[in-house]
Amino acid sequence: MGCELSKLAGTKSRNQAGNDGSSPPPPPPAATDPRLPLTARQKFTVIASWKAVSRALEPTGIYMFIRLFEENAELLNMFTKFRELKTKEQQSTSMELAEHAKTVMSTLDEGIKSLDDMDAFLTYLHEVGASHTKIPGFNRQYFWVSLP
Repeated sequence: MGCELSKLAGTKSRNQAGNDGSSPPPPPPAATDPRLPLTARQKFTVIASWKAVSRALEPTGIYMFIRLFEENAELLNMFTKFRELKTKEQQSTSMELAEHAKTVMSTLDEGIKSLDDMDAFLTYLHEVGASHTKIPGFNRQYFWVSLP
């Protein structure tokens, strides 16, 4: 209360907080690895928003593939296990599509989780890309197909 130690502690905490008593500003975000074409804020946003997606990987993946095939019907022929699924209803109930959707979304999950270790991330990315080069007729530009 009135002892010197209490006065000293109170003075120190007020000096650290600033003259108006507010807390000090937070430190700036750590710089991202220059090989990652994202700012620290963008990386944070990706990781934070992915948390919601990761709670429902399979249904989100199924939805993603249905949209992909709606916008790029020619890509359906690349998938031997479910190329005969021409309607949205068939695709949404297909076990084969669900399994592939889960695999793809788990792959994305692993990639996003490794964004803090660019060496691991880039190695993983190259492994995924290399596995796709074995698919007859696959074109690496398919990775850049975007959904509206």
